[in-house]
Formats: sequence, structure tokens, C-alpha cells
Amino acid sequence: MGGAGRASLEASGGAVFRRARSEVIDTQFDHAIGAFKGEIEQLGAEAAHSTGEAKSKLQVQIASAKAGLARAAKHAKRRVEALRQEAAAKALAIKKQLDHARGEVKGTLQDRVERVKRAYRHAEPSSRKLWV
Repeated sequence: MGGAGRASLEASGGAVFRRARSEVIDTQFDHAIGAFKGEIEQLGAEAAHSTGEAKSKLQVQIASAKAGLARAAKHAKRRVEALRQEAAAKALAIKKQLDHARGEVKGTLQDRVERVKRAYRHAEPSSRKLWV
């Protein structure tokens, strides 16, 4: 939400909560991966108490859930790499601007470089969790 939209919302008594995109993405991946893990655990418990055809069907469902978990983990790893590349590109672009900046603008740009670096460092440990 831009500055004008945020100011308008706050003026009308609303609250604006900001989260880094990487945090939102991490939350989404954690939820999806947790759901797969929960499903695998539940199906495993059911399979442990089943026999015959029912057990076979549950084992097929477990294999499917494990495949979904592997896909989600692979997608998460690709997203982490994309975030890393995005942060590096942003930092490089700001550094190029910084090379030509002076005075107060230079200080502002240096702050932006550090914010980009901190945002990535903050997101990286969370995104590097081994979900499988």
C-alpha cells in the first residue's frame, strides 16, 4: 500500500500492518508443508491399524502426500533462490545509484542497501528450514 493509501486508511482509524514478502511466502510454505506432513502422519497412523485392501489404499495416499511434500519443498527452495537473486539485484541497483549520489541522498541510499541486506538475511534462515 502506497503512502497516500496508508495515510488515508490511518486517518479513517484503520491500522496498517506491514510484513516482508518473504515472511508471507514463508508462512504459506510452512502451512502447505505442515498440511502435507500432518496428512502423512494421519494416514500412517490409519495404515498401521489397517489390513488388506484398506492398507494398500492408504499406502497409495501416503505416497501421493509424500510426492506433494517433495514438490512443495522443491518449490520453496526455488523461491528462496529467487529471493536471493532479487535481493542481490536490488542491492546492486542501489549501489550503482550510490556511486553517483551525494550528501543526504547518499545516506538514504546506504540505508536502503542495508535494509535490503537485512531483509534477505532475516528471511534466509527461515526459508532454509528443511521441511522434509
